[in-house]
Amino acid sequence: MQQSNEVSPCNDVKIRNPPDETNILDLNDDCLLEIFKYLTVQETFDVLHKLGNRIDSIALKRIARLKSLSFSLRDPPEFTPYQLKVIGKTLKTLRVTVGYSLDTDKFISMYLNPLCFHGSIQDLTLNYVQFNDAYQHCVLRLAPHLQHLDLNFCQLTDELLQPIVEKCTRLETLSIIGNYEWKGKSLYHINSPNMKCITLELNDMCNDEVDAFKARRGQFPNRLHSQTLEENKDLPASAMFLLLIISQTERMMGKWCEPREITGCQEHVLGDVVHGDVEAA
Repeated sequence: MQQSNEVSPCNDVKIRNPPDETNILDLNDDCLLEIFKYLTVQETFDVLHKLGNRIDSIALKRIARLKSLSFSLRDPPEFTPYQLKVIGKTLKTLRVTVGYSLDTDKFISMYLNPLCFHGSIQDLTLNYVQFNDAYQHCVLRLAPHLQHLDLNFCQLTDELLQPIVEKCTRLETLSIIGNYEWKGKSLYHINSPNMKCITLELNDMCNDEVDAFKARRGQFPNRLHSQTLEENKDLPASAMFLLLIISQTERMMGKWCEPREITGCQEHVLGDVVHGDVEAA
């Protein structure tokens, strides 16, 4: 029987359409966030408001992972005031070295005001600034949540510091080294029961007031004491704090303790005044 060489069409074969192309939006939000973690914050801002609401939501979550920002104003981050305002919404730690010769108004308007707008910062460091009412306003905006404040070398006065220590009722550490116009009177206005350590530098302007404060602190409502832990064993920990005092010479030589590495509550004065025992963490 002769077979035909002709090929007859097979009616049973179904021609399949090519599969749909996979889109990144097919991924769930958790996967998208993992991908966004590989982007820098600046790259994430480049995507924001360009690919729809869902991607915007993921981008904002990526930006919110930035909890700490440190920079010098001589080499500032390349963010716009709007971007800094977005960052500031969830920022917890801000550390800035400014420089006395740099434009204060520009720094406050372009950087500090946007970052402090939402008041979420708990740990603030401002060094080498010409502190004024505008700086004070920014710090007071953070007052409800501020726990750690470093205003070293800020040309502080009691008039500028007093409203801050009155309003910052959650403050745990305060450092005010290198402020040679500060006379010490604002110490009496500290209003935080959580205060653990105050770091200050003795100078001719504040010596007498600091000595008077040390002698009288037991008379204040929040019962700030300088005795040893053994002598204060019946007092709650919140009733005591550490007063860390240094001289200008010791400060220049770097001979002082970092307040946040100290767990003891008794007074620790460096130099020729008093040497207390400090338990290091």
